[in-house]
Amino acid sequence: MKKILHFLGSYKLSVILLFFLMLIVLFGTLAQTEHGIYEVQKKYFESVFVIHWIANLIPLPLPGGGLLMVLLLTNLFIGGILLAPKSLKKPGMLIAHGGVIILILGGFWGEIWGDYGQISLFEGETKNTFEDPRHWEIYIWKMDKEKKIPSEEWVIPQKQFEKVHGALRRSFFSQELPFEITLMRFMKNARPRFTIPGVEQGIQGVLLEPAKPERDEEINMAGVYVEVSTKEQHYLGMLWGGEKQPWVFEIGNDLYSMGLRHKRMELPFSVRLEKFIKEFYPRTNKPRFFASEVVYSTGDWEQRTVIRMNEPLRFKGFTLYQASWGTASDNPSEPVFSVLAVTRNPAEPVPLYSCIIISFGLLIHFIQKLLRFLKSSKGAQAIS
Repeated sequence: MKKILHFLGSYKLSVILLFFLMLIVLFGTLAQTEHGIYEVQKKYFESVFVIHWIANLIPLPLPGGGLLMVLLLTNLFIGGILLAPKSLKKPGMLIAHGGVIILILGGFWGEIWGDYGQISLFEGETKNTFEDPRHWEIYIWKMDKEKKIPSEEWVIPQKQFEKVHGALRRSFFSQELPFEITLMRFMKNARPRFTIPGVEQGIQGVLLEPAKPERDEEINMAGVYVEVSTKEQHYLGMLWGGEKQPWVFEIGNDLYSMGLRHKRMELPFSVRLEKFIKEFYPRTNKPRFFASEVVYSTGDWEQRTVIRMNEPLRFKGFTLYQASWGTASDNPSEPVFSVLAVTRNPAEPVPLYSCIIISFGLLIHFIQKLLRFLKSSKGAQAIS
């Protein structure tokens, strides 16, 4: 047991882990030329093991980034804290190793409990929600027949139905809803097409079929078949992420609608895009600079600011970055929308505090080294 403990905290293991981390970062960076950033992040940096194909011919099994970070954290804790000499005379390295451990734990904390998404805004548009383009959710609305607007909303997150493939089904019900929902054949990326008359059976002449996942995960349009049933009524429908209108059905005297959308989260404030500014390099369509002039408000209070590249808006624990922009169609004369990346990282200040702790520990360590050197130099001079 002692040998195992010493190996887990050894410098040899540190070098091995750092070598594999270097390979994972290299291969993961190269893979982004062919695959989207979210797909690469899951495959290389969040996994336990990964198979990297060299020239699409030779499989190279590697430990994933998630496993490597757990092992590195274990190595630092055992080698830098448990097995390190503990003496008030040499506290510097203990403090520095503790700062590195806090840094890694902060990364796990932010990854697990943080929120990530984006807002798309046209000029003059205001929103107080943002969407995670990597995940989907099914929403159910009870409609107000007179005002034609939703009066109540229920949500089923993707993690509750993402494994519904093949013949598998999953049913959902609520005491607040007079019907049961059964989901079937979830597709990460789907495309609708018309059925072949007399050969295929679809829903109103349309079928959803799986498509190859896109390079950029946020471009995928998920799809799922849904069955709504009561004792007296039965409906079969399909939900697709690219639909502009939800599926509408009637249960008794009440009207309901259902749809598939990106996971939606609320902001504790609202954001309005006043003006989108962009500049291009001369005689090219390549943007040189783009920024968003926005107004963010909380009811009776509002503030105007400009969000630029490397100059985000930080407010109430959220950070809004200028990510990209686009038009509603391929026509360049169409109105332009701005895309703001949104993050809520509860561990955002951890790297700063960790670096302060590490710097403080190293400062103590090198000052002690310097004092010992000066002391030994004076002793040598006295003897001579």
